[in-house]
Amino acid sequence: MGRTQVNLKLIPDVDGTPAIAQLVAYNLCDIQVKGVWSDPARLHLVAHVKAPLADLPVRKVHGGLFHGESFSPLVVSSGYWRVYPRRFGRIDMNNIVKGVLGGLVGTVVMSALMLMKSAMGLMPQLDVIHMLSGMMGVSAAIAWVIHFMIGAIWGALFALSYRAIPGASSVVKGMLFGVGAWLLMMVMVMPMAGAGFFGMVMGVMAPMMTLLLHIIFGAVMGLVYGKENRAV
Repeated sequence: MGRTQVNLKLIPDVDGTPAIAQLVAYNLCDIQVKGVWSDPARLHLVAHVKAPLADLPVRKVHGGLFHGESFSPLVVSSGYWRVYPRRFGRIDMNNIVKGVLGGLVGTVVMSALMLMKSAMGLMPQLDVIHMLSGMMGVSAAIAWVIHFMIGAIWGALFALSYRAIPGASSVVKGMLFGVGAWLLMMVMVMPMAGAGFFGMVMGVMAPMMTLLLHIIFGAVMGLVYGKENRAV
């Protein structure tokens, strides 16, 4: 009992995943043994699938050895460590499914706004479905399917990177993620579609309009993801 002992404390985060691991080394001081004696005893074994000790054929318990002692409060030694987990944490398929759901709902809202924009005649040259169709050489129907697949992929990536994204709420995190997705679109997809960096070939309103759509997409995705997490 006088030797240094070590305890591992696992402190969970609000969502139940491990947040902090603490290795605490401590010593028991002023140990005073009050007595040691033998008495009748009972043995109670609990069945466990990974430790089948309870399956042992115990026929008779002859007795037990007991001891009593006193000691001063625990004194934590210098062996104290705090270990923080990785920012991304472990892959949780439930969270990925929630992210995909949020991405699909966000894509539905974004698509509705895109259709409203087209119906109002605002910036007809900014047609994401037409751009996807031309880039990949597919029909408009296939382009719509690809459009929603991209939304689902963004949702999965949002779930995987959720802990690393700054923000006090899932909506704020989603909006920041949407800005990041917009930036990738501006520097990668737009030049591939022939619209130039940030789509400036279509005018200054193109990046502004797509930024607004992506922020709304991210906000809806974050809102759905946050509600699904609270519902669990």
